[in-house]
Amino acid sequence: MSNSELWVSAEEQNFPVSPDVREFNQEGTSFKIAHVRKISQEILFAPIKEKQKKIIVHHFEKATVPAQNAFLKMLEEPPVYVQFILLTDNLQNVLPTVQSRCVIKHINQQNSKLVNRCPDSLINRFTDQPSYSDLIDLAGQYKERGEAIAFLENLIFTLHAQNAKQPGAKVTKQVQILDRYLKYLKQNTNVLLTLEECFFAIMSSK
Repeated sequence: MSNSELWVSAEEQNFPVSPDVREFNQEGTSFKIAHVRKISQEILFAPIKEKQKKIIVHHFEKATVPAQNAFLKMLEEPPVYVQFILLTDNLQNVLPTVQSRCVIKHINQQNSKLVNRCPDSLINRFTDQPSYSDLIDLAGQYKERGEAIAFLENLIFTLHAQNAKQPGAKVTKQVQILDRYLKYLKQNTNVLLTLEECFFAIMSSK
């Protein structure tokens, strides 16, 4: 299964600040072969902190046909530590060959908030003392596997950033638990039960 994703959304997307998250074409100008060459150089370097480096390309519908064809070569054989995320508000302007190499996700306004932002209120559920009902309620918000995976991935990024500012063994352990259950989700385990077990494990680790 492809590790590359093509997000279709009419809204701007925000990503965690990390040395292993590299964003391109945020200004939405014409995306040409020169930009592809720059990215091809970027993916030669392994991630610094995370297991995976995320390459985000905004406004991919602005990519010229030659640029998309050149990008296709990277999508076909990416380094194992690289994940490409292409963003567009017009899927028709993305070549079918590029689409075929990606998992296509339609991000609506509600889901984009869930996927791309971890509000303090959610983070506090892990740093405070949540009740069992709080955790069950939180797990119930993510019924789709893709949303649940994206939520855990973003939560891991957020906790990593928090730990960088204020290192602590508790947050490190929480990230390890999240990593473990993220792998379970990707192995097609039951979404609700996996999230509930994950959150209970985090609560028990305090």
